[in-house]
Amino acid sequence: IYISMSHRLKLANDKLRVLSEIDSLTSTLNRRTFMEVADKHLSLAARHGFPTSLMVLDFDRFKQVNDRYGHAMGDKVLIQTIDVIQAVIRDTDVLARIGGEEFILLLPHTAREGALMLAQRILDVVRNNQIDAEERSHDSNLPENGLSVTISIGGTTCATSSTNLDEMMSRADKLLYAAKQAGRDRYLIEAVPMRDTAHLSQAS
Repeated sequence: IYISMSHRLKLANDKLRVLSEIDSLTSTLNRRTFMEVADKHLSLAARHGFPTSLMVLDFDRFKQVNDRYGHAMGDKVLIQTIDVIQAVIRDTDVLARIGGEEFILLLPHTAREGALMLAQRILDVVRNNQIDAEERSHDSNLPENGLSVTISIGGTTCATSSTNLDEMMSRADKLLYAAKQAGRDRYLIEAVPMRDTAHLSQAS
């Protein structure tokens, strides 16, 4: 089949564009692309008064996984855990990798109640997922039943999406830190803008 040079060039450019937008390990969006997509969504949502939720997800004690089992296993933990998270979020939700073991999730048209339910579901599927149970190498000190990890989540919801992305991310980061300090494997979700009281929810 003959493929013209212009068509080949377009295919190559499309491939480069995709590669520039995703994280090569987990196939989630990268930080730059996430910021672009999220900014566009928040602008549209603010115009129409739609609620938006945002979560920052971070693996608990991930350095210990790398130190004990090696970086190859650490990569496998990231890949398989993100796969189970992808299975429980909607196609319209936007997941991106923003750090080594830190991810961010944008939930369009999602009020706080929906974010709370999803956060709990994510914690459950991650905690119950067994990494590498079937492919355990004989020279590894990996547990016989596979490796289980947990994550912590900090999140924020804006009822009309009038809060800018940087502020939502900052609030979510602070709540993530608080969830870590409170014992890990839990979420803290805050409704913003805050007025007289802060609305927090915690799950262990």
